Amino acid sequence: MRNLQRHHGFTLIELIVVIVILAILAVFAVARFGDLSSQSHTSVAESYFKSFETSVRNFYSLCRLRKGDNQGVGGPGFGGGQDIPEY
Repeated sequence: MRNLQRHHGFTLIELIVVIVILAILAVFAVARFGDLSSQSHTSVAESYFKSFETSVRNFYSLCRLRKGDNQGVGGPGFGGGQDIPEY
């Protein structure tokens, strides 16, 4: 009768296959998430621009209300009653 021994652990081939699979997954993860920093910088810049635009619109509206102007956003002192253009 053959002497059957139980093997504990993995063979070298199994370990290499697992390492290769993990390396492939890491390459895909870096390719997918590597560009997120430039996208986040773009989003932050757009957010700052929109915030600045809203502040300018609020300023012009406040100036119009204080002068009692009903002709437009700017009033006579701010360009003859011209409205702020929409972007």
